[in-house]
Amino acid sequence: MPRLTVEQVRILHQEHPDNEHYIAVIEGTLPSYHLWKFSFNRHCFSDELPLEDVSAITEIFQGKRKVVYKCQTAFSASVQQSLMLLIEDDVVTAPELTTEINAFMALEEDLEFHRGDPRNPEKLTRVNRILDKVIACLAPMVSEDRRPQLSSWQLDKSSFLIPKQRPQPSSLHK
Repeated sequence: MPRLTVEQVRILHQEHPDNEHYIAVIEGTLPSYHLWKFSFNRHCFSDELPLEDVSAITEIFQGKRKVVYKCQTAFSASVQQSLMLLIEDDVVTAPELTTEINAFMALEEDLEFHRGDPRNPEKLTRVNRILDKVIACLAPMVSEDRRPQLSSWQLDKSSFLIPKQRPQPSSLHK
C-alpha cells in the first residue's frame, strides 16, 4: 500500500503545487512519472568519468551547454530518492526487482564516485544496469504516447542537455 493516500497528497499539493510527484499521484500517472524520471537519469546524464572531481559541482558548462554526470552527488541523490519512491508508491511490486533495488540501495558506495577510484567504471555499470531494469519494468505500464521521447530531449554524443521542458501532467498545470 502506498505510504500516502491520494487525499493526503492533495493536502500536500496545496503547499507544494509544482511537485510533479504529487501531481502524478493525484492524476494516477505514477508509472509514467517514474518512467520519465528513470529515463532522464539513464540517458541525460553522461557516463563519462572526468579527470577533475565534479562530485559536488552542481553546474558544469561546456560553452553554453550544461553538462551533467552520473558521478555527481546530485545524480546519486536523485537515483536513491527515485528508487525509494518507486517502491513506496507500489509502482513496482515484482519481488525480484524490489529485492534487487533494496540490495542496490543498501550498498551506498555503489552511488559514491571518487576521483581516480578504479572501481568507478564498475559502479557506473551497476547504476546503469539497475536503471535499465527499472525502465524495462515500467515501460509496459505506460502507453506509447506517454513514454519519454529521447529525441525531443536534444541529446547528442558530445554533451547532455537538460530538457527545456519535460512532459507536463495534464490537468493540474492549467
